[in-house]
Amino acid sequence: MNKLTKLIDVGGIAFSGTLTALQTNEVLQMISLGLTILTSIIVLVFNVLGHIRQAKADGKITIDEMQDIAKTTIDGIADVKDKIDNTKK
Repeated sequence: MNKLTKLIDVGGIAFSGTLTALQTNEVLQMISLGLTILTSIIVLVFNVLGHIRQAKADGKITIDEMQDIAKTTIDGIADVKDKIDNTKK
């Protein structure tokens, strides 16, 4: 994963989360929240799969590569949780 792609992913999700929080209609806010969470999960899955593909390129996955995959997964889950918590406020 290059840093520009990661920055675009995070920026897009943050923008979507901000727009969700600014919605005035509760129904639209819930729909937007659902789409934001779905988008975050899709980005997380693609990032994890990208790391796994890179790790398997040489035929084996090292401990450092597994730690990187785990960190990406944990960060992505925390990001989704933060978006849900911020929207509830």
